[in-house]
Amino acid sequence: MLNSTLCWPNQKNTLQLIWVKLVSCSIRKIIKVHLDILKRHSKEMTNCPASVRLGMGLCFYRLGNTEKAQMAFERALELDPRSTGSLIGLAILHLNSGDKDKLIKGVKLLSQAYGIDSANSMTLNHLANHFFFKKDYQKVQHLAQHSLQGTEVEVIRAESCYQLARSYHNQQKYDQAFQYYYQSTQFASPSYVLPHFGLGQMYIFREDYANAALCFEKVLKIQPNNNETMKILGSLYSQSDDSDKRDQAKSLLQKVTTQCPEDIEAWIELGGILQNSDVTQALNAYNTAAQIIRDNIHEDVPPEILNNIASCLFQLGKYEECLQHYETALDYCKRELQNDEAYLSAITVTITYNLARLYELFTNSERLKICIKRS
Repeated sequence: MLNSTLCWPNQKNTLQLIWVKLVSCSIRKIIKVHLDILKRHSKEMTNCPASVRLGMGLCFYRLGNTEKAQMAFERALELDPRSTGSLIGLAILHLNSGDKDKLIKGVKLLSQAYGIDSANSMTLNHLANHFFFKKDYQKVQHLAQHSLQGTEVEVIRAESCYQLARSYHNQQKYDQAFQYYYQSTQFASPSYVLPHFGLGQMYIFREDYANAALCFEKVLKIQPNNNETMKILGSLYSQSDDSDKRDQAKSLLQKVTTQCPEDIEAWIELGGILQNSDVTQALNAYNTAAQIIRDNIHEDVPPEILNNIASCLFQLGKYEECLQHYETALDYCKRELQNDEAYLSAITVTITYNLARLYELFTNSERLKICIKRS
C-alpha cells in the first residue's frame, strides 16, 4: 500500500514514483483508500500543498473519473503553477479526449511542463509520443534518450525504450528497434504489453517464429480480445506441425471473425487453415472476404482470393463455378498487369496451371491447348 507521505515530494523522481504506482495499481480498493487519505489531508491542512491535489487527481484518473481528475489537477496548478505533474495530468486528459482543440491544448501543456523542468522523464516521454505521430523521429529519439538517462523508475524507462524502439521500427532500422523493444520488455510491468507486440514483430522479421509466438502470447494473456494479436498468433500457429496449435489457430481466427465480422484478413487466414480440413467452411470464409471487398470497399476481388475460391470449388466438384472464378481472376490479371507486372505475371502462371488441370477434366483438347498456349 502506498504511504500517504509520498504525496510531499522532497527528492528527484518521487512524483514520478507516485504517478507510476497509482497508475499501475489494479486494485480499486487500494486507490480509494489513498484517495480518502488525500481528501482528509486537504480538509485538515490549512495550507494544503499542491501535491495533495495532484495525488487526488491521479487517484480520480485511475478510477475513471476524468472530470474530477481534471478539477484536481487544475486546483493543484492554482496552488502551484509550476507543478509539472499537474500539467502532465491535464495534458494527458486533453490528449486522450479526441478533440482537436484539446489536443492542441494538451501539447501546449506538455511544452509548458518541459519549460519548467526539461529533465522530467514523463514530460519527455509524452513529448516523444507526440513527435512520433508527427513522424519527427529524430526528436523522438532525442527526447526518449534523455528520458531514459534521467530516471531510475523502471516502468518509465520501459516507456522511453518503447518510444525509441518504435521510432527505429518506422525508420526500418530493425536492429536498433529490436534492441530497444527487448530492453523495454525487461523494464516493463506485466500489464505493459506494447513492447512485447513490437518485439514479436521483430522476431517475425528475423523469421524466429517460435520467439515471436511467445511475445504475442504474453500480449494475449493481458488483452485476450485483441484482434490484431489473435490474427498474428493464428497465422503463426497455422504454420505449425502441431495439430493442437493449428486447432488453436482456427479457434483464434474464428473468434476474430465473430468479434469483427468485417475483418477481411481474418476471413482469408481462416479460409487458409480450413482448406485442408473443411473445404466447405473454407469456401464460406473466402466468399465472405470477397463479399466484404465488393460491398464495403467497392473494389474488384483480387485474383489470389478468386484462385482460392476456385480451388475450393474444384475440390467440391463444382467445376462450372470453378471455371468462372479462374477466368475472372485471369481477366483481373490481364487488366491490371501494367500496374504490377512481376507479381501479376507470377499469379497468372499459377492460375493458368490450375485452369489447365480443370480443362483436363472437361476432356476438351481444344480448351487445354488454348490454356497451355496462354501460359
